[in-house]
Amino acid sequence: MGQKKEYFRKPVVRVETARIRFPRVCPVCGKTASHTAKIQVVSGRKEYLVRSWDPYYSRYARRSMQSTSAPAKILPIYVCDDHQFLDAGHERYRTFCIVIDGFAMAFMFFALIFVGDALWRGKPIGFIPIGFTIFFAACMIASYFAFRPNALERAVRLVGFDAGIQNVLFLFENDWYRDEFVRENAMTAGLISWIIKND
Repeated sequence: MGQKKEYFRKPVVRVETARIRFPRVCPVCGKTASHTAKIQVVSGRKEYLVRSWDPYYSRYARRSMQSTSAPAKILPIYVCDDHQFLDAGHERYRTFCIVIDGFAMAFMFFALIFVGDALWRGKPIGFIPIGFTIFFAACMIASYFAFRPNALERAVRLVGFDAGIQNVLFLFENDWYRDEFVRENAMTAGLISWIIKND
């Protein structure tokens, strides 16, 4: 197994997980924070599209099933009123998009058959395949907005962690917030521009 250097486009902050402190300003806009959001450090356990599909989500299952991986760590981060992300209904919207995308792909398959048949016979393309294509495009656009990271996830990105989640690596979109974060964690944080990864 070889090793290679991976360089980051911007300096990344490496900080001790146990002593991490986020500045009390919003990482997106810089306003004084009034709420707390959560960043979850995934510990390697299988992740599910919908939380209710996860067998560990049920408290009864958690009692009877033993997890083989270390528990995930939750890190609190301060945000303002405008950028507080509420999870209510978001997972249902994503699940709905996945189901509708399945129908859209089936309709697009039939649209391609209709288009191929029309081209083979030398006839004009009908309204049905055009409608299916528009429906497919609209579903893809809706899915893009459903699954893209929100403003907070774009401003503070967790790019990695070491074994046992002793240290985490953050990539901050705004340089002023990165500098404030390093000042807040002066004893445990440092800037790095590359890491060594195993192939």
